[in-house]
Amino acid sequence: MQHTFIGDWAQQPHLSAEHRSSMHGLNRRFLDLAGEGVVAPGLAAQVAPLSPAQRTAAADCPYALFDLRFQDDAHWRSRLQTTVAWRIAEGSFAVPRAILFDRAKLMRMLAVNRDIMIRTAALIVVFLFFTAKGARDGDVTLAANSVLNNFLLVSAFFLDGLANAAQQLCGRAFGAHDRKGFSDSTRLVLLWGTGFALVVSILFALFGPGLIDLMTTSAEVRRTARDFLLFVILAPLPGVFAFGFDGIYVGATWAREMRNLMLLSLVIFLAIWWALSSFGNAGLWTALLGFYIARGGLQGARYPALFGKTFQAM
Repeated sequence: MQHTFIGDWAQQPHLSAEHRSSMHGLNRRFLDLAGEGVVAPGLAAQVAPLSPAQRTAAADCPYALFDLRFQDDAHWRSRLQTTVAWRIAEGSFAVPRAILFDRAKLMRMLAVNRDIMIRTAALIVVFLFFTAKGARDGDVTLAANSVLNNFLLVSAFFLDGLANAAQQLCGRAFGAHDRKGFSDSTRLVLLWGTGFALVVSILFALFGPGLIDLMTTSAEVRRTARDFLLFVILAPLPGVFAFGFDGIYVGATWAREMRNLMLLSLVIFLAIWWALSSFGNAGLWTALLGFYIARGGLQGARYPALFGKTFQAM
């Protein structure tokens, strides 16, 4: 039986001589086991006829096993027939209607999307309200708030990345019913988030005035923005828990709880603004910080109960 093998360990410059020797030995051992039918039984008929010299030569090819299997048309045809694309091409793609239209699963999916949409709408309301109230204090205040909002956006780039990581890590642990993995992922995201937030806050404190000057040439806007710079310096720290727990809750599909806590945070934001409205823009910024704290604090307070309930049920 004639086979053509592609490549050679010597063509892998990133590997040291020691590594190439080790990989050659592993390849050769695997070929021997395949020939004996111990592993990859489908290859036994192809590997068994090879002489020791041929096996040694084959072991020099990084992809020897793949090459052998690739030439086995029956193997690949059987594998392809299990894929969706093949089944569609063959006209045999048929998912049972009971699975495709499983009412409970469809309703669960729609409920999660509904709750996330409501949560996002509440978040948008906060920032629309913030902008609208800032505009009522005059053009200078509106412009200063717009400049400072750029600082919030920069911090959000860091924190939202961690929230996405939390979705992936916690979602994987949740799907695997891995209690420890979920807990470790939560701790990892919050610790790294706190570190990033501290760095960002320090950078804002050191370079904030200079960045304000870069973003506006108006002396009044610069002065007003500097007056409220402290709020954006403080914002990343409570933002860690607001963004981080958002990612954790999404990963665990605790969408209903996230929605309810976001709506409660919206109420707290409005209550703080109403109580401090006499302080003008300072009261508005305090309400925004209170909103961040409420988001992270409420979700953090609810987390232990949800964690225990979720993984106890599993």
